[in-house]
Amino acid sequence: MVVLVEPVASYFEQLQATYSGLTTVRLENVAIAEAEGERDLFRLGVNPVDHGQPEWLAQLGSLRRDRMTELWSRYEQELFDREGRTDDLRGFWHAHQVIERVRCLTIHQLMERHGIAQLDLLQMDAEGYDYSILKTIDFALTRPHFINYERVLLHDDEPACRAMLTAAGYALFDWGQDTLCVAVDQLDRNKGLRA
Repeated sequence: MVVLVEPVASYFEQLQATYSGLTTVRLENVAIAEAEGERDLFRLGVNPVDHGQPEWLAQLGSLRRDRMTELWSRYEQELFDREGRTDDLRGFWHAHQVIERVRCLTIHQLMERHGIAQLDLLQMDAEGYDYSILKTIDFALTRPHFINYERVLLHDDEPACRAMLTAAGYALFDWGQDTLCVAVDQLDRNKGLRA
């Protein structure tokens, strides 16, 4: 079974249309956070393509208010400066930002709701909020075989996140902007399966 989580109502409707009829896919119109309740989600309120802007700007929604300030300055702006780009994408984002109230659940509540005892893969891209979510996992009770999270926006939290996952028994492999964490017992179990 696959559970897909999307807090933005319009994107959730797209997920429903895409996966309708697939009995092995379940959908939740929530955000994952450290506590149940409602939170502010900061996101772009227009289709950026309609304004001549790159489509990926619409993917930058986050529970972190500083996603388009401090985190932008420390990642995207540095990248733009290196590439010699002068786009004012952050200005566009702020001019068209909306703050939307979204329902939140914890990972454990999501698992309970769907009767999930074991996670094979936890795929995350929470725009700088990944570590906050990962800290809520009790690895003695819930031990995903694989975790993939977006590393590049963690900045000062990245060493603590890596240390926590290593201490929980994961081998970490950086690739692109992400880190793949593989439970060491999974590596040991599959040693003989490599070609």
